[in-house]
Amino acid sequence: MAGKTASIKEICRILAGAGHEPLTEMAVSHFVRDGMPKLARGKYDSDACTQWYIGRLRTSVKRKEAESEDGEILSLDKEQIRLIRAKADNEEMTAAERRGNLVPIEIYEMEQAKLVGTIKMQFLNLPARIAPKCDGLTRSEVKALMTAAIKTNLAALAKSSHGNPAPTAAAVTPAVRPRRRTAKRAARKPVTRKR
Repeated sequence: MAGKTASIKEICRILAGAGHEPLTEMAVSHFVRDGMPKLARGKYDSDACTQWYIGRLRTSVKRKEAESEDGEILSLDKEQIRLIRAKADNEEMTAAERRGNLVPIEIYEMEQAKLVGTIKMQFLNLPARIAPKCDGLTRSEVKALMTAAIKTNLAALAKSSHGNPAPTAAAVTPAVRPRRRTAKRAARKPVTRKR
């Protein structure tokens, strides 16, 4: 026996029942995916859909399941297991924090800000530390001196980010020393740039 043909909006109202908020179209889509009969796109047999929905509700009651607003089935047992897992995860995190394996986010952010400040200062101070050593050097020597200073800075910063104290300016001063000018190099004109 075929019932009245209903649109998706009508079937949302019919399945919700009198005096209840209509179901969502998403819920009806989930029902169709789960086996609710459908005549055509956007067309439903109201009697067949009502019978199917009553059967679904009876099965849910037997299994102690509930239905979310969008038509998904929520099993009480599954939800209890999920809650137990969440509580266990929370207890593990609390225990790890007490042991000192976890750091509160505020402390982590504060330490990261200090590290970023140290990195910034080390690189901003780099030209002032290197410039006096660059007099009389060729471009390739200046480049080597700067590369060594940057690598030294990065190594000291990497060391400090692994629990060691923050590097000082002396700790990141490059070990490269300028060579003495030979007579041949002294005869060359220094390279200057026009501004």
